[in-house]
Amino acid sequence: MDWKTIGNYVLLIGLFVTMITMFNQINDRMDQMQAETNARFDTVQVENSRQHDDLNRRFDEMFEVLRAFEGQISRLEGRLDAQGAGAAG
Repeated sequence: MDWKTIGNYVLLIGLFVTMITMFNQINDRMDQMQAETNARFDTVQVENSRQHDDLNRRFDEMFEVLRAFEGQISRLEGRLDAQGAGAAG
């Protein structure tokens, strides 16, 4: 084997080592980007959950107000029915 062939093999091995190193760097960077994206997504998801819980709490409060109002209307209807029955009888 002459020096030119040995040199070509060394260059080829160097090229493979460089490609593997670059692939590992790209893979590490993609993992880092995915971790950053997941962290941002988790933050957004927590904020959305908090807002959703606030809306549910307000809806429950409004629902209770409406139920109380419905109860008052039912009592007034009962009184009117009783007055109407008393006046008719």
